[in-house]
Amino acid sequence: MDDLVTPKQVARAIGVSESTLKRWCDQGILPSIRTAGGHRRLEVQEVIAYLRHSGREIQRPDMLGLPSNTGKGARVISRTQTLLVHALIEGDEVQCRRLVFDLYLQDRSIREICDDVLSPTLDQIGKLWGCGDIAIYQERRCCEITQRILFELQRTLRQATESAPVAIGGTLVKDPYQIATMMAGLILKELGWNAESLGSGLPVETVIKAVVDIQPKLVWLSVSCIEDTEYFIYTCNQLHNIAAEHRTALVLGGCALGESLRKQLSYTVYCDNFKDLANFASSLT
Repeated sequence: MDDLVTPKQVARAIGVSESTLKRWCDQGILPSIRTAGGHRRLEVQEVIAYLRHSGREIQRPDMLGLPSNTGKGARVISRTQTLLVHALIEGDEVQCRRLVFDLYLQDRSIREICDDVLSPTLDQIGKLWGCGDIAIYQERRCCEITQRILFELQRTLRQATESAPVAIGGTLVKDPYQIATMMAGLILKELGWNAESLGSGLPVETVIKAVVDIQPKLVWLSVSCIEDTEYFIYTCNQLHNIAAEHRTALVLGGCALGESLRKQLSYTVYCDNFKDLANFASSLT
């Protein structure tokens, strides 16, 4: 997906004349920029935002770098999940992208897509792998495709303003799972935060340094795997103490955090799902 497209591409994507499209740009309906050579260009994220909120059906999704037939017809969440499981296992990335962007173009939030489609889909695939119903390569490929789709969704989001609150996050050492922390960053970005996932397998010392250097309003930890429980409790509580000193909220989430373990941890809030994260982040702003 290109970041900038021409008025002709957008006109064909939306199904209007190029002159109509340029008039919309002049009226501010669709923001445009000028290149150094004076040519008009439109940012893809602005075009997709217009399509999502206007209810206009996309006619030529390929003009915006999307799979053909994207946005054609309504998608039901439960049906999408069933289709996505099959497409991911088969390695059909085009179909996976189409399914996710169909929902997105219908103005479903990234939070909804992550909570109601991607997370349960990946959970089901993980169970199939655990039972030996799919091969390791298929499970890994599912994760790779999902990450690429998340990157593509990120490119459709507007840049945060300079005054936007800052959030950082990731996973600690021995926790290699990246997708959940990527989702958290995307959901915060959609809410207008200047959010950045620092990645997976991070030593707590570097997360603490990031808190001190960046001074975020929120730091999140996605916890899908804990190798040494006692060490995790120590490092998590250490991070919370430093975060509190800098007035930074520590948000925890993840399948490895059972209720008994949470009682031994210090944190600002625990999130069962991304809706909880979105609600808490909104309360801070």
